[in-house]
Amino acid sequence: MKTRLVYAVGCLLLVACPRGSASADGTSSGHPPGQGSGGPTAAQQAAVTVAKAACDARHADGCVSLAMLYEEGTGVTKDLARAVALYVQACDLGQVSGCTAAASMYDHGRGVPRDATRSSVLYEEGCNKGSAQDCDTAGFFHWKGDGVPKDFVRASVLYKRGCDGGALHGCFNLGVLYDDGTGVAKDPAHAHALYQQACDGNIAEGCFGLGLDFANGDSVPKDFAKAITFYTKACDSDFGSGCNNVGLLYERGNGATKDYAKAFALYTKACDDEEYLGCENAGRMYEEGRGVTADQTKAFALYKKACDASPPSGCTELGEAYADGRSVPVDLAKAVAFFKDACKQGDDDGCSALGLVAEKGLGGAPADRAKALDLYRKGCKAGGHWFCAQVKRLGG
Repeated sequence: MKTRLVYAVGCLLLVACPRGSASADGTSSGHPPGQGSGGPTAAQQAAVTVAKAACDARHADGCVSLAMLYEEGTGVTKDLARAVALYVQACDLGQVSGCTAAASMYDHGRGVPRDATRSSVLYEEGCNKGSAQDCDTAGFFHWKGDGVPKDFVRASVLYKRGCDGGALHGCFNLGVLYDDGTGVAKDPAHAHALYQQACDGNIAEGCFGLGLDFANGDSVPKDFAKAITFYTKACDSDFGSGCNNVGLLYERGNGATKDYAKAFALYTKACDDEEYLGCENAGRMYEEGRGVTADQTKAFALYKKACDASPPSGCTELGEAYADGRSVPVDLAKAVAFFKDACKQGDDDGCSALGLVAEKGLGGAPADRAKALDLYRKGCKAGGHWFCAQVKRLGG
C-alpha cells in the first residue's frame, strides 16, 4: 500500500467551457422553454415566424434564434440537423454564438455525425470573431490532436489568445505548457504566474497548480502551508485532485498538524468528486484503520472503484487484496490479472507485484525466487509497504 498523490498538471488540461454560458459578444446560448405537450402556442408560432423572416433577410441573430427553436422543438418540430445548419449560417454571417453552438454540436455528434475536424474549424472561427472561450477550446483540439494534427505550438497560441481575452481556463492550460516546456520554452515561473491568474479568477485547476508548485518547490520556495491553502481552494470548488493532495498533507503532517480523520474525510470527498486516487487512499485508510474504524470490506470496495475507473494503482491494490485474502478469498490468478493490468497501464507497483508470478511459478514459468525478490525490493524501495512485507517474508 502506498499513499497516492496527484503530482502533475499535464494530464489535467480541460476543454474550454462548453456552449451554455454567455459567449464573448454577450449573447446567451441558453434555450427557451419547450412548448409542452399541447402543441405550439400562438406566441411560439409568432417567434418562429419572426426568427425565420430575420434569418431569411440574412440577420445572423435571427438565424441563431431560429436554430435554438429547432434545437429545442419550440414552435416547430424538433430538428437538430436543421439547428446545426442554421447555427453554421449564423456563423457565416458573423455571429460568434452560431460558431460556438455549431462547433459544440459537431463535437458531440448532435444532429450530425461527430466531426472533430469541422468542430475545430468552427471553434477557430469563433475565436477569430472574438470568443476567448472558443480560442481556448480550439487550443485543446490542437493539444490533443483531435480532428487536427497534434500541434503544441498552435495550442499555445490559441490558449494565449483565450487567456488574454479573459478565458481563464486558457491561462491554466497555457501554464501547463510552460510547466512542461511543450510548444513553448519551459518556464516554471511564467507557469506559476498563469496559474495565479487562473486561480484569482476562481478556476480550481489554477489553484491546484499553485498548490503543486508550493508543495514541490517549483519556481517558488517550498511551503506546505501555502500548498494547503491553494489545494483547499481547489477542493472547495469540488476539484477532487485538490482534495486528494491536501488530504495527503494532513495525513503526513506537512504544513499542518497531522490529522488522520481530516485526511480520510478529504480522500472521501476526492473520491466523490471522481478523483479516483482519493478512493484508493480512502481504501488504504480503511485497511489500516487510520482516521476511521478498520474495515477490509469497505477498503476492497474502494480499491475496486478506483480500478474500475482505470487508475492503474487501484488495480495493484486490488491485486494485493486477492493475493493476501483481505476481505476476499485468496485468488492468485485474479491477483496476477490485476497486477498485469496495472503494469500494462504504466503502474510501476503493478509491475513489481508481478514478482508473485516469479515466486510461485505461475503461468507455466519456473519459480524464480531471486527474480521475485528483485521485483519486490523495487516496490519496497519506492515506498510500497506490501512489497516490503514480501521481502521480509522471503527473508530478503
